[in-house]
Amino acid sequence: DLLLAEQLPAAGGLPSQSCKILDSATGQIMPVYRFRIKCAESDGIFWQSGRLVEEHLQKLQSPSEETGLGDVVQVVAALEKRLPWYYCLSPSCFSLAPEDRLALLWSEQVHKVCAGCGKFTEQLPAPKAFRAGVTLIARSHAGDLGLMFPWLRSVELFWPYWRWPVILVLDSESRRDHWLALSMLPSWVKVVLEPEPSGMKHWPKIAHTGSTSNMGWMRAMHTHFWYDSLCSTEFVAVTDVDTILHSFVDEEVMFDEDGRPRLLGHTIAYFPWTLLAIGMPPGLEFMAHLPLVIRREDYLPFRQFLATRLGFEVDPADSASSFDHVFAELASRTSANCTVHSTDEGDAVGGDCLVCYQTLHGAFLYEQRHSRYAFHIMHEPGAYGAREYSVWRTSWGTAQPKRPVIHDSCPMISYGSHFTSWQGIKLKKLGLKKYLEKVTEALGAALCNIKAAVVFCRGAEGADLVAHLMPEEPEGTCGHTKLHGD
Repeated sequence: DLLLAEQLPAAGGLPSQSCKILDSATGQIMPVYRFRIKCAESDGIFWQSGRLVEEHLQKLQSPSEETGLGDVVQVVAALEKRLPWYYCLSPSCFSLAPEDRLALLWSEQVHKVCAGCGKFTEQLPAPKAFRAGVTLIARSHAGDLGLMFPWLRSVELFWPYWRWPVILVLDSESRRDHWLALSMLPSWVKVVLEPEPSGMKHWPKIAHTGSTSNMGWMRAMHTHFWYDSLCSTEFVAVTDVDTILHSFVDEEVMFDEDGRPRLLGHTIAYFPWTLLAIGMPPGLEFMAHLPLVIRREDYLPFRQFLATRLGFEVDPADSASSFDHVFAELASRTSANCTVHSTDEGDAVGGDCLVCYQTLHGAFLYEQRHSRYAFHIMHEPGAYGAREYSVWRTSWGTAQPKRPVIHDSCPMISYGSHFTSWQGIKLKKLGLKKYLEKVTEALGAALCNIKAAVVFCRGAEGADLVAHLMPEEPEGTCGHTKLHGD
């Protein structure tokens, strides 16, 4: 934030007067769905108070003995009775910093319940906007250098790396990986050189397209289960180097109003065998939208859950050596459950026979930690029959999942995409040159859309910010970007 503050022009800020409150209500007066419809009809953007406002009001309910302001308690009680607060805001309100916008709405609410509150305003400070610590982590190797460059460029453009760390995990025994770490990565990337897992020789050998050996995939999956040991932030953002970010990332995009990480999933079965290996029904996948943001404290319960499901005693020390046995058993059961299918090209592959960390952890969080995350599940009615390997099979022994409940189906802004498959095209199969062409086009389209969004929100006042956010645009570029409409 300090870095941005130094770089932004002095005139880059937006006066709060530009933010217009188009409508407001409370949950006591109007159902949320009706208010949202009204707001959409007036071209406004919906805002709702969340857990942070509730907790702030609870703290204000106990003023210090020195103040002795009973009026404060009465005002706070009146504010609590109005919860939740609904607002319909003009788009320019979302160009304000989150704390400035929250302070504006807080002040509006305070004056609604207490016209003469000016005398003790200092005892009614606005709540702080939600702030989080997030570490972005990817697992790769020098052979993926071609994929790494566009990934790093998208992170540089859209990830706040000056306050949220970026970690890349490589193989410690590889000289090529050492040279990559030394000479080809920006200074803001922290490299972890990981030794080969001791139990790797016991993993099953499974065919996998795009790799000369299945061990690379399996080793990367094994590393994923220990990301919590690589960082100290409250949240871990799990990603791959064939993922690109295409929108700016901050707390408001990655978390809901209660500070819960947003997880975007799909009702499809890409990796059914890895879920069946631990007795969980297939049907939810979390691989298409990355990064996958997970509370760091939810890693240990996840490893313990896997151990229990696979018949192992939970290791109180949570040692890597004991989990190696759990992982080997998980890989063996996944392989045993799987049969090799044919793709549209007729190649015999077993990609869905592999352990998939994202599928497993996403399913665990949905079942075991549901209230701690905000789920955004895209339901595609024909998804189970879309590809041969995703057709629902009665032999799986589980019921086909039903449509997700409505509160788990709300749309969210997708700020990152797994670029292995883009618009139904398997880009990596077309070669690195085609992959780089498409990624470059997508990043260009993202920047063009950001420019359009800033102009929409700020009008003429946004010119300085546009100049700061994106490189100078060659004349006519944005108008001719093929993916612009997408």
